[in-house]
Amino acid sequence: MSAATGVNYEAPNRPLHRPRRDQMNISEVEYATKYENYLQTVRENRRLRQQRDTYTTTQRFQSYAHFGGVPYVRDYRGRNAILYFPIGPSNATVNQATLRLFAVGPLGSASPCEVILRVYQVRDGPALLLNSTVIRLHLLSRWVELDVATAVSSWLAGQRNLGLEVECEGCSDKGVRVLNGTQADSSFSPVLNVLVTERESVPRSPRAMGGEVAHYDDTLGTDCRKGPNHGRCCRHSMEVVFKDVPGFEFILQPYKFNAGFCKGRCPPRYHPASQHALLQSLVWQMYRAPRPCCAPHVLADIEVLHLDETDPSSLKVSTWKGMQVQRCACS
Repeated sequence: MSAATGVNYEAPNRPLHRPRRDQMNISEVEYATKYENYLQTVRENRRLRQQRDTYTTTQRFQSYAHFGGVPYVRDYRGRNAILYFPIGPSNATVNQATLRLFAVGPLGSASPCEVILRVYQVRDGPALLLNSTVIRLHLLSRWVELDVATAVSSWLAGQRNLGLEVECEGCSDKGVRVLNGTQADSSFSPVLNVLVTERESVPRSPRAMGGEVAHYDDTLGTDCRKGPNHGRCCRHSMEVVFKDVPGFEFILQPYKFNAGFCKGRCPPRYHPASQHALLQSLVWQMYRAPRPCCAPHVLADIEVLHLDETDPSSLKVSTWKGMQVQRCACS
């Protein structure tokens, strides 16, 4: 257990029971608290490693409450809600931006109902459809999430922030309400959660080499490069987006990461993983042993923020072992 965060860390190959993301019903307090725990864990673990680059990158999590007044905007669709979050230009890069809305199911209904939620980016021209989702409600109310990273990225890049428009198809007919922030209980108001990466150049120094920065790239030693060794054993990039991998949709962070993989020829004496691998590469020349194979030599752990296997209203922070290839070798 980390003394700083009070989070239990595990190292499973996979959770015993994979939770379903469509059953997630996380309160905003739980959501924000566990995101901060996750980011603090990432920062703590990376400080323990050796700094090898000339820049730092820091991830930051920010929750924006719906701002009452929407500048420059007219409610041109009448019944739709216009939401505004005070985000302006920045040099940060958006990793994830999620609009969270609280949907209240129909009262006294004997059967579940389905409605369609859509979110648009309000612009000077036609509104841009960002995302849509079908939600199924009965007596249980729940939080709903919509990806709005495209809009937030444009605002950080300097495009004028005119807010977001939320449309609910079928809500009026079926008695479903999506709370828009005008209710007395602000704990169920719309929230925009944003995770960004900020990059800052730093001088290479003994202090930096001691690991005092937030992030570094430890994969450069055997990364594939053009040159005389092209085609030989090296580390290739392999970006993984967990929500696109069947069975891993329950992972919230990292949204994506470079897992890497090893591929290439292993000529004699080239990047041997051990003295035995070196010997095998020489004996192979005499056709008395198989050629060494390009394989992961150094693996790194990653921190994961995911749904609790036993409670759809809770999140967990875990450390998964050996998830990222850092160096390749012939073995």
